Amino acid sequence: MKLKRVIALVMAAGLAGVFAGRAEVMPAAGTVAQIHWLGLKQISADSDAAHFLSIWNLPETAAWEAQALEKISRVPWTRFHGADISKPNPASVLLRPLLDDVVQAESYAEVRGADNAQPGQMAFAIRLSDARAQLWQTNLQAALALLTEIQPVAGKQGWSLKKHESPDLIEFTRAGGWTVLGAATGTNALFADFVARIGRDHAPFPKAAANNPWLSVDADVAPTLRALSRNWNPPFQLPRFSLTVAGDGRYVRTLGKVDFARALDLQMEPWHLPTNLVCQPVQSFTAVRGIAPWLASQKAWNDLQIGPPPNEWFSESISGFWSPTFVAAWMPDASNRVSQIASQLVDRGTPWLATNGMGRFHRAAQFNGVTWGNVPFVAPDLRVASGTDDDFIVGEMFPTGTSTNHPQEMFKAILGQPNLVYYNWELTGPCLQAQLRTTQLFRMFFHKPQLSGSSPGLKWFVAAVSKLFETVTTVEEISPTQFSLNRRSDIGLTAFELHVLADWIESPVFPAGLYTFTAPPPQQVPAALPPSPAR
Repeated sequence: MKLKRVIALVMAAGLAGVFAGRAEVMPAAGTVAQIHWLGLKQISADSDAAHFLSIWNLPETAAWEAQALEKISRVPWTRFHGADISKPNPASVLLRPLLDDVVQAESYAEVRGADNAQPGQMAFAIRLSDARAQLWQTNLQAALALLTEIQPVAGKQGWSLKKHESPDLIEFTRAGGWTVLGAATGTNALFADFVARIGRDHAPFPKAAANNPWLSVDADVAPTLRALSRNWNPPFQLPRFSLTVAGDGRYVRTLGKVDFARALDLQMEPWHLPTNLVCQPVQSFTAVRGIAPWLASQKAWNDLQIGPPPNEWFSESISGFWSPTFVAAWMPDASNRVSQIASQLVDRGTPWLATNGMGRFHRAAQFNGVTWGNVPFVAPDLRVASGTDDDFIVGEMFPTGTSTNHPQEMFKAILGQPNLVYYNWELTGPCLQAQLRTTQLFRMFFHKPQLSGSSPGLKWFVAAVSKLFETVTTVEEISPTQFSLNRRSDIGLTAFELHVLADWIESPVFPAGLYTFTAPPPQQVPAALPPSPAR
């Protein structure tokens, strides 16, 4: 079972590690997941990829990609032998050059679901030259022999390996310019189907009527997890989703759909936009609604004991400031709610900070709210918004007051989409810098290790910031069980997602966890700090 997870991880991580719409690839009966990656070689010939490639071809991108692929190549050996992920190992030396092909070449992966009669099946095909296919054949054969201590048996067009635990059959073959790898228990009908499709259609996937997107994913999450391991039984309902990424003129267009087994029952009440709080020049703005039912089911919210949760949440980052500059939640009776939250923070939060962070919470003297004092550089507070027509609870890094210079076009875009659930507009490059400043500061506040400026991810931030412009993301409710995603961007990811990606790749227990939470804490924490700015 461990080997099955490792094979699935290497297949999926190699594809998902690529930073980068919508050709319909209809799944065969029993198919629960499929991933088609066009490959960077073919993307490079797409005229719509010019700006994307100007970012991808940066030397810093190559260094960050190399770091990610090197770590992925080390995962199988660490899973089997408990080795340190920070060092190369006998299997990683063999697997590492193959992952370069996963980025560059066209590939396709598919998973068939498990049932009472048949465990899950996996197959992966990649289009390779004869020379690279030979390298895959020899290196994978040698790597599996090291990992399992069982020697694969050579066949006419490849090899197979049989062992005593699931998946007990690993197969490798060459078919019509494609290299095919399969994993299953007993027999692998999916592997045989791949070979038959290639013989018939010259590809392992059905040909799409339109141009293929750069990346397409279709996965029913719960059955996919069961196919990879019958021991994976998530305690909550997981959705089916589809995602495509493709060039769209100068931009990267990401389209997606998420289908839930039962209605989410979002509360789609009219927007209460914090118009008087939003200041120019806007660097990012986020709005989400319908979240009250979800918050009401969370233990953390219920433990606050302050009544029903908010149904709308907003945040803004102003150019040149920390990110976000403020977060706001619309709540009736905001004044009473803030008083209750302030009491909770002072009574319960301050003792927690004494051992887990910096500073302390104080009841504000000048307004109804609470301040987080004795922390450097910023003056965080929680208060009731003043000068607005609605009740908003606002958390600020610095007090910003109200504004009469509003981004009217952005408000019109939000109000003009009646089924809109989530909206995010950002200038990704500046947001990347602002979020890094903010998260590094909060790592210091909570005694967490800083992301190193010498890491490939942060070096990429510096190199790419001038090439990352506007990103717009919307999520709309199609029906109570179905939602759509639409994103226009330069690289396919937002500033926050890029930051999480860098944090994840740096993790010392990769692919688990984030560096912030898994790396050793700093050895020394400042004993004394400058006071917060005057209120």
